[in-house]
Order: sequence, then C-alpha cells, then structure tokens
Amino acid sequence: MFDSIFQDLKTYFKSGTMISRLIIINGAMFLAIILVKIGLIFTGPEYPDKIAAFTRYIAINESMVFNLTHPWVFVTHAFTHFGFFHILFNMLLLLWFGRIVGDLLGDRHILPIYILGIIAGIVFFWISANFISSGHQIAYGASAAVMAIVVAAGFTAPDYQMNLILIGPVRIKYIVLVLLILDLLAVSNMSNTGGHLAHIGGAIMGGLVVSGLRNGYDLSTPIDNTINKIVSIFDGSERKSPRRKSPLKVSFKADERKARSGRRTDDEMGQYSSSDRLDEILDKIKEKGIKSLSKEERDFLENQSKN
Repeated sequence: MFDSIFQDLKTYFKSGTMISRLIIINGAMFLAIILVKIGLIFTGPEYPDKIAAFTRYIAINESMVFNLTHPWVFVTHAFTHFGFFHILFNMLLLLWFGRIVGDLLGDRHILPIYILGIIAGIVFFWISANFISSGHQIAYGASAAVMAIVVAAGFTAPDYQMNLILIGPVRIKYIVLVLLILDLLAVSNMSNTGGHLAHIGGAIMGGLVVSGLRNGYDLSTPIDNTINKIVSIFDGSERKSPRRKSPLKVSFKADERKARSGRRTDDEMGQYSSSDRLDEILDKIKEKGIKSLSKEERDFLENQSKN
C-alpha cells in the first residue's frame, strides 16, 4: 500500500504543476518532522529541550549571524510546520490562489514568486526581531511565501470569484483584503509580530511582482534564471515549465486558430465564441507573460473575470 502511495506521489510530482510540487514538499517535510518528534520521545525526559533545539536548527533565527552559519535554515524554515491546521490552511490557500496565478501568469512564475515571498518574509521578520520585539525569536512556515501567491492572484484577477462555505461567491480582492487586515490587527496587538510582519512582507512582494509585469519588467526573472542554472547542473538542460491546458473547450486546432486570429469574416466572427477568445489570451499569457497583452485583451480578460 505504502509503495503504491509513494509511486502515485512520485508520478504526481513529475507530471503536476509547481503548486502540486510545493504542496508535496511541504507535506513531506511535515511528515518528517512528526517522525523526528516521535523519535525524540524515546530519548529521555529532556524531550522538550531537544524539540526546542531541533526547532531552532530548522527555523530562521533573530540572529543573522546564526542564520548565515547555518545556511540551510533559509530553505528549511519555509517548509516547516508543526501544527496540522497551520499547514492545512497554508496549503489550501496555496492551492486555491496558486491555480489562479499559474493559469494567468504562467506556471513558471509560481516558484520565483514563492521564493521572493520567502526572502521578503525573512527581511521583515529580521527587522521586527531586532528593532520592534525583544528576546530570542524564531520563524518558520510557508505563510510569507503563500501570502505572496495570494496577493499576486488578487492583483492579477481582483474580480475573480471564489465560493466560500456559508458565505457564497466572493471576489478574491476582498478575501485578500481580509487576510491583510488580520495580519495588521495581529501586529497592532503585538501578537507574533515578527511572523505577521513576515506575512505582510510576502504580500508586498507578491503585489510588486504583478505590478512589475504590468509595467514591463519581471522581478522573478533573476530567480528563474538562477533556478535554471542550478537545475542544468544536475540534468544538463534548462528547466522547462510544464504547460497546463486550459479547462475551456477549444473549437479550433492551433493552426486554424492562428489563421483566424488575423482577418475574420462576419460568419466566422459569429462562430467565434468568447470561450475561444479567452483560450487564446490564456495561451498567450502562458507563452509570453501577461505583459504581452494588448489593452483590448486586458479589457476582455477583466470583463471575463467579472462574469
């Protein structure tokens, strides 16, 4: 049974989107932490102290000297969750909003935005730990990276509607606003100030990435190039982001659609549905990025998100 589950996850990891890979990595890390904690139970009555020491060596510390001398914490802290509801909430947000970002900005932007959210979260946490709060502090969790994805989705398709349990359809711009207000409220109450400031840092970074794309520059490019170089060291080739097919039904083949994208007769215009037009625009975004869209295409996409 376990071998079958492992094979399924392995296949899903290879063939899935970047969102599915990030969720699998976070889940695997969560399971590994559970096993380590269980193992430490049998080491004696010093169990709480050992758990504290273990946490310290996989989390970001208020001391940048400690972090730089233990460089793995820059990666491990962003995939570390100790509470079930902590990881559940983060992964649900990553899944829901990550799909929107992947569909509209392209799957290749997911990991760079996630990483940029991590970096911003570290900076804001360090500022809080050293200039606002006092005492020994640590930070862990994917929340800053997830907030970068959430806000990126909000900036990209603010009028996109999500169905919330007991509430119904809500535009994601209001969901994002509520999440930001909750973080600001926690900061004002000095409740886990460093953690919530890290969330805000990730949110700011997500907004900056989308704003940059709209203005003709891509903040994720340096991260993407670095990832490509690292991956090429191991497999000898550049990383290629898998393209996700649009869930919309396409009426024309690719070559037919290109031919129709020029001049169309009145009869053809009558047969050319909004779904086909939306599918063309989504394909263009995945291939060239959202900044390649014309004003007419942006207006059409915005109108479709409202509907």
